Order: sequence, then structure tokens, then C-alpha cells
Amino acid sequence: MLAPGHPQLPLAGVPAGQIGTVILILLVSLALWSRSKPGPPLPWRRALVLGLLMAIKIGVWSLAPATGWLARYHANGTFAPPLARSLDFRSLDGTRIDRALSFEETEFPVHFFNDYAYNTGSFREWSEPFSVEWTGHVLVAEATSFPVRLEARGTGELRVDGARQSGSAIELSPGRHLLEVRYSKPENTFGLLRLSLPFAPITPAPVSEWQLMMLTPLAVLGWLLHVGAMAIVGSVIAPAVSARVRSIRASWAESPVAAAHALSGPLALGVLLTQGLWKSRHLVDHVWTLSGGDDWAMYEMTARDAVMNGLMISQGGVIGRGQPFSLYPGYSYFVALVHAVTGESLAGVILVNFLLLAVATLLAYRAARLIVGPVCAIGGLGWLLLIEQADFVRYYTVTLLSENLFLPLAAASVLGFTRYVRSGTWNALALGAIAGGLAAITRPSMMLFLPFAMMVAAGARWRKNGILQTAVRTVAIAALWLATLAPIALRNYWMSGQAVLITSGQAVSFVLYNMPTSDRSHFAGFDGSLFSAARILVRMFIAYPAESLRNYGVKAGFSLGMVHWMGSGTVHPELIVTSALFFIGLAWLPGMRSAAALPMLAFLFTHLATMILTMPSNYGYRMLLPMVLFTALIAGAVIVRLAEPVLRRRWPGLAAIEAGS
Repeated sequence: MLAPGHPQLPLAGVPAGQIGTVILILLVSLALWSRSKPGPPLPWRRALVLGLLMAIKIGVWSLAPATGWLARYHANGTFAPPLARSLDFRSLDGTRIDRALSFEETEFPVHFFNDYAYNTGSFREWSEPFSVEWTGHVLVAEATSFPVRLEARGTGELRVDGARQSGSAIELSPGRHLLEVRYSKPENTFGLLRLSLPFAPITPAPVSEWQLMMLTPLAVLGWLLHVGAMAIVGSVIAPAVSARVRSIRASWAESPVAAAHALSGPLALGVLLTQGLWKSRHLVDHVWTLSGGDDWAMYEMTARDAVMNGLMISQGGVIGRGQPFSLYPGYSYFVALVHAVTGESLAGVILVNFLLLAVATLLAYRAARLIVGPVCAIGGLGWLLLIEQADFVRYYTVTLLSENLFLPLAAASVLGFTRYVRSGTWNALALGAIAGGLAAITRPSMMLFLPFAMMVAAGARWRKNGILQTAVRTVAIAALWLATLAPIALRNYWMSGQAVLITSGQAVSFVLYNMPTSDRSHFAGFDGSLFSAARILVRMFIAYPAESLRNYGVKAGFSLGMVHWMGSGTVHPELIVTSALFFIGLAWLPGMRSAAALPMLAFLFTHLATMILTMPSNYGYRMLLPMVLFTALIAGAVIVRLAEPVLRRRWPGLAAIEAGS
């Protein structure tokens, strides 16, 4: 479905756009949900037909001409070089192809104002001037007079075969004609350009008469290809989905917990993906220029640099004389991948942020099932979904922040190590280590989790595996984790000549955000290393113990839900209640005292430590959300335990609510 096809239809190749992205997400999700085990391969006859349809689809793409105007955008009002570039049309001799010349305010596709060269201010589609030259070709069969209307806020003009048109009609003789539109928007003005022409189609390059005649038949053929392909995919997925639905209905009476577990995926994905579509709707075919100097702008700017100029993300620097990463590179590369698949609009990124939250929710829920049992975990899932509505999706899932990617990666790492403690399989160990490494690339604070994960894995399995096998597996965790970091470290060294594992500047923040006084003499002897930062932190604590403890206590309280302690007057009782219930569960739930809970507890402890060592109130309370992902599940489990008498009366056959049930 990502193969190139008719340019006027959905699913016409990469980028897939918002419609194509949603279709792909739904198809993949249905396929994964409907099969508890790997299904049989696609029957060869249907596979052959699907391959034939794809070949015809590519053939339609090669025959159908593109329609629209070839646009050349300039980030100035004078049509001066350089030419602005678009992520969606990287190989085009121009900026992009615009289907119709009807733009107002944020409808102008000036996504290039989110490049790193414009890392200042906000609403740059309004504040910055820009100019555009559109060219289009039209083939006229007979001499005709066409009415024309050009409306512009700024300066706009229409030329036909090089001659400027000033009237309300244009005369076209039989044959080919070149249309040119020039528009210049001044600064501090919302743009407006509307050109009404009654004839079609307009093409960005000259095409033959037979190509124009075949345009509509090829579009019809393209739709038929889509219908055929969807029918084949549906014939494979539908029986498995139907069987899964029947299984859930049959099991509901005797095992509602099993049925609820089977429905957890569709529930989380349905709720969050629907919200993602709603929240991103206003970004489709609109530009959102992010406020310069903020993290969200830097993630978008570096992502655009990765797509446009290569994975080095040089930001204009020269290899060997550039800089190591100063921001977390994992989310930048992920946003670049999303742009490459979904398109230049930020609508796709926001939609995928909601998909990431759904994945994180389900991964954390599966880890909770292994710790507190299936019944309590279902209650935890419900509480977590409620907390996400109050504290995740309203502020942070709709923003380009690294937490959106960190949540599923951290959850996958905890799940992997939890499974390893329970089963001891290599697959679980590899999942925990590789996901942990990717999480560290996304937020380097995850590195503190590595030694604890190694200790937990070694301590939980050494009696069954033996000392030698335990040592091998413990070393394997570190090797897989560090191998995941290797591409980033190599990029930093190649780009800057400096040996930087992930990002630079982390050590200085540990000192800066924990100074008990404003006396910067504490930086004396600081060499930029983490060891030097640790030595200074100890020295400051000895000199100012009361002030240091007060500082650490405030940040710990903030991290546990008292977000009003650090600059915000808004009290969030749902976060406070979640933390309180978590500590009750820590003491009360049997599963929280088992070895299976150690990976989750190790993650919570190390993440809390990094919050205390840094500034957890940066951009609100988004940094404590990775902890809430797990504490909310345990809080919900406590609520279920409290409601156990009611549940037993409703379902007399319900198993005892305890860890491992």
C-alpha cells in the first residue's frame, strides 16, 4: 500500500498522508490483535494477485501525469534565492506541487519556516515575508475566452505566455499555454491568494494530449486497484478477526477477565487514536510554526534536517568541525521517520504521538499483569486511561516532546526485564536491553537504569542459570544496550571529533539545578564530566546540608504529584491520589514484593533520582509522566483490591485477586 500510485488518490505512495497513515495503523493493529500466534502465510494465489495489483499500481503511477502548479517558494518577499525546500518533494526542481491556488493564513504550505535557520519567534507564517512563483501548463482545444479572478493580500499577478493579465478574462488560442502566478506576502501580514480559473487540468510540466485523456480512466483504475487490494487484505484479516470476536463473546460469561484482557488493545488504541485524529485535524493542510528556542521547535528542526540533508543532522555544520548532540537525538530521528512516512504536516506527528501513548499503555499494562495478576491489572489499565485524559493528552501528547517516545521505550524495557525475571528467556533479555538503549537515546537519564537492570536480572536468575550463565547474560545486557547507543556515539565523534556517548551538557545541569546558593564558585574544578559533577554535588551537600535537603525534598514531592510545590499554583489531586495509592500497593499487594516487581521498582527509583538531580518542573510536569505510567497501574490495582467483595458478589467464580493469579 506504500507503493507509488495515481498521484490524485489516497495511498499513492510515501508520504502516505493522514488518510493513508490511519488506514495502515488500523490494518496492522487488526492483524496483530486478531492473532495470538503467528498466522499462516498469505495463500499463494492471493499473494500473486496482490503482487500483480501492485505492479499495475506502479504502472498507473508511471503513466498518470501529476496535476497542479509547480511552486517555487522563497523565505523572503523579493523572490531572491535560495529556493525553499519541501520534505514531500525532495527531488523536485522546485519546492512543491500545489493542487490549487487557494490559500489563506495558515493554509500556505510554508513548512520551511520550521527549519533550523528560523529558530526564533513564533507565528512565522504571519511575521515573516515570503514569495512564491507558480507555473502551470494548460492544453486548449479551441480558441476560448476564460473568466479569471485573482485575489491577493500582498502583491499578486498572473501572466499568460509571459504577458501580464490585468482584466477579468483571458483569451487562449488552441494549443499549449504557460501560466505564471507570482505572489509576495509582506511581513506581519496573514497571507491570502485565490486564483479562480474555469479550466482543468493544469499540470506542472507539459504533457501530451493522450496523457490528459487518460487521466480520468487511470484514476478510475487506481480506485479499482485499491478496492481489489483491500478485498484481498480483508479476506486474510477478516476470518481471524471474526474468530477472535467469537472467542471473546464465548469466554465473557465464564472468564470476564480474559475477555477484558483481549479487549484491552482495541480499547486503548480506539480511545487514543480517535483523540489523535481529533487533536490533529486542524493541522491537516495547515502550517504550525513552532516557537523558536523551545524543545518542540528544536525536535522539528533537527528532524527536518535529517530528512532533507541526511542522518548526520549537521544543522549547517561541517563534518569534523561540528557539534555533538546537545538535545536528545532519539525523538528527532523518530520525528524524521514519521515525516518521511506521513508527510510534511505536523498532523502526522501528533497522530503518531497518540499511537505511541497507546503502545506505552499496553506495554506497561502487560508488565503489570506479570506483577499483580490479570484482575488487578485490568483495574490499573482503567485508572491509567483516566489519568492519561487528565494529565497526558491535554498538554503533552499534542506537543513535540521526547517523553512521547520515551514512554513506550521505557515500558518495553521494563516489560522485557520483567519477563526475563519470570521466564529467563533470551528474547525477553534482548527486549529489555535494546529498548533500554533506545530509551537512553531518547532521554539519557535512562542510563542510570542500566546497572540496576543488570543487578536485578543477575540476582533474580542466578540460582537457576548458574554463576557462569548469569555472568554471560549480565554482560549481554550491557553489550546489547551499548551497541544500541553506538550509532549516536559514532555520529558525535564523526561530526565533532569529541567522544560523547549521547549528548553533551548533561553533567553541568546536575550542578546548575542543585546549587544551594547562587554562588557560582562551586563550579571551580568542574571539567564537564559526570564524575566531576558528582564530586561537586557531594561538596555542596556537605557545605549546605539543610538547603540541599530542602531542595531535594521539594523536587521529590513535585515528582510524586505535588506539582504545585514548584512554581505552579494548580493542585493536581489525581496525581497525589495516584502516588498515595501506589505506596499503599507497594506495602499491600503481594506481587509488589515479588522478584517480578523489581524491574518496575528499579525504573521508578532511578527515574525519581534523575528528577531530583535535574529540574523536574521544566515545561510543566511532563518529566514525571514516565513514573505515572506505572504508578497509575498499581494505584488502579489497589482500587480493585478494595472493591474485591463487590466483585466476588458480581462474579462468584472470579479467581482470588492476588499476584500471579
